[in-house]
Amino acid sequence: MLVDNSDESWETLGRTDPYYGVLTDHRFRRENLGPDARREFFASGVSHMTELLQRIEAHLGPITRGQALDFGCGVGRLVLPLARDAAFKHAVGMDISDSMLREAGANAARELISNVEFVKSDDTLSRLTGGFDFVHSFIVLQHIPIERGEAIVHHLLHSLSPGGVAALQVPFARHVGNIREFASALRLKFKPLHCVANLVRGRPWNEPPMQMNRYDMNSLLEVFQACGMRHVTAEFLNDGGNIGAYLFARKGR
Repeated sequence: MLVDNSDESWETLGRTDPYYGVLTDHRFRRENLGPDARREFFASGVSHMTELLQRIEAHLGPITRGQALDFGCGVGRLVLPLARDAAFKHAVGMDISDSMLREAGANAARELISNVEFVKSDDTLSRLTGGFDFVHSFIVLQHIPIERGEAIVHHLLHSLSPGGVAALQVPFARHVGNIREFASALRLKFKPLHCVANLVRGRPWNEPPMQMNRYDMNSLLEVFQACGMRHVTAEFLNDGGNIGAYLFARKGR
């Protein structure tokens, strides 16, 4: 049984190394995050969201540019482009980490983006109000234990307005070899082993572990069906042996 420490680990990363926590590239480590690296970090979010919306609309048709939600927004890499570049009337960034939310708010203020707000997450998304035309989540759900993650997906889809569109990235397989899989499981259970692995990889010894969970697609699609999603398209992704899919879906009217 994996230890459910995902929220605590994410808050620790938000407090100590938030940009690297969002994109695990040494260019975005706190000690390397100069003006050029910061610009590159946020430019990657603009490119990602611009291209994503184009692909979704090619499959499902136009998305109303009203209310948008980015679940697991981190420091704002993807929600700020929703508010500014994608021209949604209003955007909400939601995250479990108070430190990430504070940094995201500072980034929005720095860029003079006023049509965005940041909301603390919980498993029932109890702080959300109103319906959304677009709900999004990317490289987030794999870090949440599956039972909790499926409940969150249910609430995300339930928050969509009729005709609204969801784009949720979800992992469902991992092809990394038995030894690496076993080592990853041990690191989550035994903190000293994880600390040693961090040092071997050149990371801070106390950098927290992040779960890499895999969802059952049959179970997940049942959630989509139960929430009234009428059209679902899958775009498959492979990140170093972690196999997942972006699920694009439109809610029935």
